[in-house]
Amino acid sequence: YLAIVPHLDYQLSPEVTQVAENEFVRARQADPSFSVDLFHQWLTISRMLSLSYGERALSLVRWEQMRSLELARLRRIPAKPGPKES
Repeated sequence: YLAIVPHLDYQLSPEVTQVAENEFVRARQADPSFSVDLFHQWLTISRMLSLSYGERALSLVRWEQMRSLELARLRRIPAKPGPKES
């Protein structure tokens, strides 16, 4: 299964592409350190999530599911300490 899934045909609809692009722009505006690599990770997670449900196209439902999983992951990461005062 894991060897086959990356080679399956997969599509992004114009609607979902637009939503993803808008979220990327908002994320960059909120945090300039948000990278293209992290956005690529979002797309990869979304793709694998969709394919695991037997879907060959990313839906808004799977995109939102990925975002929910990502928010849960970020909540588990400890906050970085602020700068030390001298």
